[in-house]
Amino acid sequence: MKKGKNYAMVWKCIFAFSLIFILNSCSDDNEPESDSGESVVGRWQKYQVMDSNGDFSEGDLDEFWIFYADGSFKNEDSGSITTTGYYTVEGSMLNIFSHSTNDLEEEENFSGNYVIEDEYMTYSFTDLRDGEELTIRFKRM
Repeated sequence: MKKGKNYAMVWKCIFAFSLIFILNSCSDDNEPESDSGESVVGRWQKYQVMDSNGDFSEGDLDEFWIFYADGSFKNEDSGSITTTGYYTVEGSMLNIFSHSTNDLEEEENFSGNYVIEDEYMTYSFTDLRDGEELTIRFKRM
């Protein structure tokens, strides 16, 4: 009888560990997220740009920044892809590493904080090429 109880206990332990492993591996957090819990993944219209006075003016409504769940990125302007590359998210920090489709050696790297509220993302970043600081408000499309 003792042998049967031992086998039952072993199977219970195997079942419990298997269940824990399955539950931990079934997470769908493959998409990077900001501290607000909102993902940058999607198509974003360049809705507004902050000017030197700190006021928002109309952005380029024909320009879209597109973030894919696999970490790739592209920028479309008036229907043409102008830059491609990849991005990383660390907390509320969004880093974009891209290059021009016309000149593969021309790198465009941006790093800064982003906040997503409702269907808008505000991205305050520094252009790592020239140190220029910009803030753009995007609208999720």
